[in-house]
Amino acid sequence: MSSEMPVGGHSHGLQFRLVTENRWLLCQADTMQSRLVDLLNANPEKTMLVQIDSLSSPDAAAGSADAPVGRAVGINTAAILYGVPVEAPGAAPAKRSPAWVERSLWRVRIGLGPYEIVGNIHMPKGTRLTEAVLAAMNVFFVVTDATIRRADGSAFQERVIAVNRSRLEYIMPEPVGS
Repeated sequence: MSSEMPVGGHSHGLQFRLVTENRWLLCQADTMQSRLVDLLNANPEKTMLVQIDSLSSPDAAAGSADAPVGRAVGINTAAILYGVPVEAPGAAPAKRSPAWVERSLWRVRIGLGPYEIVGNIHMPKGTRLTEAVLAAMNVFFVVTDATIRRADGSAFQERVIAVNRSRLEYIMPEPVGS
């Protein structure tokens, strides 16, 4: 499952969940990127080669899965609603780029397929939410401290997710204290 890697590059084995309207996929990939959002943005709206460890329906009980797949498959990144990195216990967080920009934290509510997500986005200081959403170059963006609610009212939390901007139905500031 490797994509083409430059000679002398350092490969990272990433494990992550991808969520589409109809499936939850537990995947892994060998990649040059150290963060899931960077992997997803490396080939937006194209096919990404990953290994599928398990495949389940969003309606399945938490922790249950269909039969493990265990083989390399192509995933259409345009079909992904969001992705969640799966971190090994005790693993160090992925290193960030040395280019650092002062950021503002915005609490937002996002409509995304059958999900509503409330979480934080981090934007360059002085940027308005509409500017950040409309002018962004990357298809996937990071949401932290996310509460993900299904149409049936059940909810779960994720520390970090990568949301597909092209699948947004709406995004709005969340009132303080919500």
